[in-house]
Amino acid sequence: GSSVRLEPLEAQWHTSPLWHAIEGHDDLWLYLGEGPFAEEAAFRRQLEKEEQSKDPLYFAIVDQATDLCVGRCSLMRIEPVDR
Repeated sequence: GSSVRLEPLEAQWHTSPLWHAIEGHDDLWLYLGEGPFAEEAAFRRQLEKEEQSKDPLYFAIVDQATDLCVGRCSLMRIEPVDR
């Protein structure tokens, strides 16, 4: 898109900028099954698990202007029959 792009999630590249975007915003985790995380290392371990997942399939949301990861998303229940 014109504002962001999706990239396959890679903990090596996306952990630090994403951690700085979410650090201190524990309310973001209210309806999620993981988090909040007390430290970046624990958050990185979570992203490493997500990076290996095939379903759900995780993506980093990267700001086109800054080239920094600002979020993540996932696609779940991927069924070839549904295209």
